[in-house]
Amino acid sequence: MLRSQARCGSRGAPGAARAKKIKTPNQATLQDFCDNHLGIDCSGFVTNYLIACGKLPNCYATKVNTGAASYYQPSKAVNDASNVRQGDLLVWMAGNTP
Repeated sequence: MLRSQARCGSRGAPGAARAKKIKTPNQATLQDFCDNHLGIDCSGFVTNYLIACGKLPNCYATKVNTGAASYYQPSKAVNDASNVRQGDLLVWMAGNTP
């Protein structure tokens, strides 16, 4: 299994083997392509971290439904930087809506 399959919020080039970007598709060449060409965006990084810490379930629904806006909760919004505490997840939004 490729390590990238477990990532959330992946961005990159799906279908690279079908597009002939990988000449000889096998585990080693696919892993090399993923390591060098795929990554995770900021919400994917946070989601992976929260899954690893046991704060979110490691399931398909979590991985596809956790964009940056999904972390915004108006009832927990902090509008003064002096009120930010260790463990807070900072989400920058335009106004009070995701």
